[in-house]
Amino acid sequence: MTQQSDTREAVLERFRVESITEGALRAIARKGAAATMQDIADESGISKGTLYLYFKDRDELLHHVSERGLSELLARVDEVFARGLSFEQTIRGLVLDMLRFFDARRDLYRVHFELKFPNGRYPLCDVKTAAPPPEKQIYIDRLTRYFEGHIENKVDAPILALFFSETVAALLFRRIPETSGPRLEDDAELLSDLLLNGLSGRRKKS
Repeated sequence: MTQQSDTREAVLERFRVESITEGALRAIARKGAAATMQDIADESGISKGTLYLYFKDRDELLHHVSERGLSELLARVDEVFARGLSFEQTIRGLVLDMLRFFDARRDLYRVHFELKFPNGRYPLCDVKTAAPPPEKQIYIDRLTRYFEGHIENKVDAPILALFFSETVAALLFRRIPETSGPRLEDDAELLSDLLLNGLSGRRKKS
């Protein structure tokens, strides 16, 4: 088999996975947790048999779709950092953009939440939890580098990055299953104020 044909096959496979991903998002938007593999196959324009060639079950497919979103979130984070804003404005921008990102995909993450945490609890400090996916670790690493440049004691940067990440995640996991609750902007302002009150004392002196 030639390298050219290998490339064509790779491109076709990426296209099919992308089509399945988009189909899953459309099916979930229409039916929520009731969306079946057949619904996803129909939305993707493929047979259910072909769908199972790529994903063994709906849980694996939804996990893939939700984790792919982390790559898009990384781009949002990079955009905030690239603005060159003040420390306070950067923290507020990160919190607001993250809440907006997940709220725009609430149907998907609500289903993912129900599958991953059937008892409704987010294990914030569960030592048995598996290591974070590579995309999340990259996100934490970028936060760490940012804090290293903006706090007095760089040794504290990894702890602050994890604290920021897990605190925002706790709020997200509270919002995702909700059908009503505080406005996104109100939650973002409250969380930003809480984070900044704790983080500002470790900032570099101007």
